[in-house]
Amino acid sequence: QVRLALWCACILMLACQPPDVRADYTSMAPGVSVPRCAHRHARRSALQRCRYLGIADSSHPEAATKEGDQAGHAAVLHERDSMESIRDDIQRLWQLQFDAESMRTATGLGIMVSKDSTVTKLWVRDDWEKHTNIWRYGRHVSYWYRSTVVRSLFPVILPLVAWTFLVWIVRPVASVALPIQALALTVSPLALLLAFRVNSATARFLEARAQWGQAVLHARNAASIIATMPGLPESSLMLTCRLLCCYGWAMKSHLRTDDQLQLVLDTLLAPSMAAWVGSHRKAPLAILSLLRRTTAQAQAPVATMQSLSDCLSNMNACFGGMERLFSTPLSPTYMRHTSRGLLLWLCMLPVALFEASVGFIPTLITVLTTAYVMLGIDEIGIQIEQPFDCLPLTSLSTVLTKDVADELCCEDHPIPAFHAACGLRERGAS
Repeated sequence: QVRLALWCACILMLACQPPDVRADYTSMAPGVSVPRCAHRHARRSALQRCRYLGIADSSHPEAATKEGDQAGHAAVLHERDSMESIRDDIQRLWQLQFDAESMRTATGLGIMVSKDSTVTKLWVRDDWEKHTNIWRYGRHVSYWYRSTVVRSLFPVILPLVAWTFLVWIVRPVASVALPIQALALTVSPLALLLAFRVNSATARFLEARAQWGQAVLHARNAASIIATMPGLPESSLMLTCRLLCCYGWAMKSHLRTDDQLQLVLDTLLAPSMAAWVGSHRKAPLAILSLLRRTTAQAQAPVATMQSLSDCLSNMNACFGGMERLFSTPLSPTYMRHTSRGLLLWLCMLPVALFEASVGFIPTLITVLTTAYVMLGIDEIGIQIEQPFDCLPLTSLSTVLTKDVADELCCEDHPIPAFHAACGLRERGAS
């Protein structure tokens, strides 16, 4: 009776299975026994994992019919699980219509970009040779008329010219007088204000560039560790490569609040996963979370997993540092005080010069020159205070993507076998 009850229970469990699972059991060779509960548990776990990662399981009817566009999704994923497909997707990435940073005339905040040497692009050797050439003085003077600082300050310098002309007309009638020594006493603290402001803005710019460089470095290290990690499934290796390639673009879009990230995600990731990452408030953190969960499947040594975890944590720390720079400016009160002090001093300058019996033309030239120099220093500090608006983030994201792809899916220059390399070394030594 017990044996008959067990047979009835087995037949009932088999009848409750989906058709594809039932066919697998009925087609098994005689004498092979697999626990159905274990098989069902494995299938349920695989489905839950695919749902979490945003990938439809084409072998399950419910998952395959969730959306209308999932009919051929299994074939697409099969194509994506290869190095060649990743390289093809990266090549398609370069065909997208990104903003050409070398051709920009203004940043996202409206700051004009110079046609000469500029920090809005990554420099090469030709740029450095042009920058250090002794004829740079002549080039700077000849192209002075198209200086971005001059064009930016024109709305401020023009009222100063009108003010100088007004003081020259009104001074004989109103008896306006100001000793030149008063300006000499106030110029020193004003110069300190300007120097401190520009130094602080430059420090922010350099720190932002250093943070991005550290993020690229840790992404390279993570790619190197993943490339040599034992026990990582091939599909997980492909997914980590795609996610690391997306990380730089996710940081760029978050810091510039542009809409180019979705184009990158749609090119490199599966549609459902791209939608999942793009829907997050902070896409870089979503990518790091997926990287941690994907690499957790590897059966690697503890030291290797710890090194990879440190790389991902450092990438998170770099993104946090860039967020801090983006969301916390220099003190706006300090900026307002510096601007007011500058304008007040420049307005007093023609009054003091006329009191010293200086003519109108020399006074006007002095006011224009002093305003250009001092206001230009303040303008340069403003331009670099928000570093992510002028840094070449598109080029930096491209560098990160190419470095990761070269590490994980480059077959143009395969690494020689270890034994072959040792053999060549031994023959050379003999």
